[in-house]
Amino acid sequence: MVSPVSHAITGKAKVTSQNFQKFLGEGSGGKTGTCYETGDFLATVHAATPRNLAEFVEGGKTIKFQPAGLVFGRGAVDAVGADGKVVARC
Repeated sequence: MVSPVSHAITGKAKVTSQNFQKFLGEGSGGKTGTCYETGDFLATVHAATPRNLAEFVEGGKTIKFQPAGLVFGRGAVDAVGADGKVVARC
């Protein structure tokens, strides 16, 4: 998932000039910040409507949700060995 830390690092490194909302909307490496509204997720679990985290940011930088208001999705994560090869996918 794309995070404020990812945005801050890429901004400092001059990798992106996008505001936070646009950065979330377009994602990093083609991966956007998927989330679900907590009420929807608890009521329907696997049928919950996926949302883009950018929908909950206003004016490019103001976060408009409480932490308990969203459930964040997570994609697969690769564990990489010292040789750079994938050893496991979680």
